Amino acid sequence: MKFGYGLFGCLLALASTAGHAEQTLTPVTDTTIDKIEACMYANLPQSTSEQSVRLRSIDRAGSEQAISARLWWRHKPDTDTRMMGRIDSPLDIEGAAYLAIHNQSELLIYSYIPAIKKVHRISGNSSKGKLWGTDFSYEDISYLQAIVTSGSLVLNGQTTYGDDKIPVWNVTMVPSDPDSSYRKVVNLIDKQSCLPLHTELYELTEKPRKTMTADPKSLGKVEGLWVARRISMVDNENGTRTEVEITRIRHDESISARTFSSNNFFKVR
Repeated sequence: MKFGYGLFGCLLALASTAGHAEQTLTPVTDTTIDKIEACMYANLPQSTSEQSVRLRSIDRAGSEQAISARLWWRHKPDTDTRMMGRIDSPLDIEGAAYLAIHNQSELLIYSYIPAIKKVHRISGNSSKGKLWGTDFSYEDISYLQAIVTSGSLVLNGQTTYGDDKIPVWNVTMVPSDPDSSYRKVVNLIDKQSCLPLHTELYELTEKPRKTMTADPKSLGKVEGLWVARRISMVDNENGTRTEVEITRIRHDESISARTFSSNNFFKVR
């Protein structure tokens, strides 16, 4: 299965980690993993997506860094899926960009740093590092952008989420990639929108290394597809967090092929 969150088609709400995974689950008798998967796929654009986003990273001491960026996504069935991101501000890192390409056999990630005017191929442990100083790694972005085939899924049951008791499915994903940073990812998936509202990413311990939440009040439809406009990723070990807001989004419009080319992506303005 491929998780499709828009960019962050589901990414803020700083909901607490405590209590969500431990809620009492009730059996599911009216749905299956296949139905949930089909619902999530139906919420993906047919071919392309373009988004403008604002990211705000807050460290343990409360210091903040703000970034404005644009993201482009393209999917071609039976060939590959590509996602490119470029920073528009602040000025000192304007033009920094990365490109992720997932085809049938491998994931390729490229990064461009304006200061040295050079493209780097990212692989191995480097793909697990922070992207642009945020709490999202290249691997996290790959999951969020429906680039990576995630792994096997188990439907644990159904419960409710948040003070408004939103009906959700509790689904665990075990990554198929043996080199993944995570041994499992637990999602609470909104039954109405089929977007994950709460995601816990586990490394080796019994406590989640990262927690991603979507603000339920930010959910809405754009061109017929559900999107969460505000999302947060919290690094529970380092005590940092990154808040994301989608300010503009378009689906299935023509995007130049050079945007997704390893030779030209960093030239896109």
